[in-house]
Amino acid sequence: MSIMMVGQDFPDRIVTNKGDTIECCITLVNNQAVFFYYMGRDIRRPDRLNLNHIKDYNWTKNCSFEEFDEPYEVPEKGAKKWGYGLRIVQQFNMPITHSIMAFNLRKGNHNLYVGPHYTHISKRRISGDTDVSYNQNTYGINMGYQIVIKTRNEVFDVFMQLDVSLYEAQEWYYNGPYAEPVAKTRLVAENCISVGIKYNVSQKFEVFGGYGFGATEGFFFEFEEVIPQIYFGLHYNIK
Repeated sequence: MSIMMVGQDFPDRIVTNKGDTIECCITLVNNQAVFFYYMGRDIRRPDRLNLNHIKDYNWTKNCSFEEFDEPYEVPEKGAKKWGYGLRIVQQFNMPITHSIMAFNLRKGNHNLYVGPHYTHISKRRISGDTDVSYNQNTYGINMGYQIVIKTRNEVFDVFMQLDVSLYEAQEWYYNGPYAEPVAKTRLVAENCISVGIKYNVSQKFEVFGGYGFGATEGFFFEFEEVIPQIYFGLHYNIK
């Protein structure tokens, strides 16, 4: 990133890693970025630089928000930007667990993801069934939508998520006390809604976790069985 800006009566200086000097008025510094105003096309404009792009800066603290025509606003993170990445997630939808690797497509604060998952059922009998047994290991596909709620915090973000897992489950049951077991395969659709928080380790890596609830019997929360959902994951931003 190479920039060179000349200020008018701006007391502060920022020196980038490439040796460029920005004459500006610094308004805020946190552990991720420096926020400032500079003169661009004869208009005072807000901007920010991540600390990993900055070699040095001089903040005199002689500027105040009242000096500017417009109130200070933090630029929206990732606004109108496309990106993609990979996410690895461990879900606990007890007594069912999913190990997921998904491709993530991002536009601004909106995320769509899809990928395969490995599913393990920790009990051979679930939902109170006493005469039905289930296979404990299967595979399927996971997909969902996540929206990040805009905050001024550069490290933590809050999000809401709608998640769907599809997989086949084989079950065995008996038609009578002396009958042979009958096998049946059915498609299971888990749909869960949750809220979570993510920690931005760097521009490339994020760790996140969340809690919610959902169902295994039908889409759009036509609940026949309500299940809790807890999950943890790692996200890698390729772009």
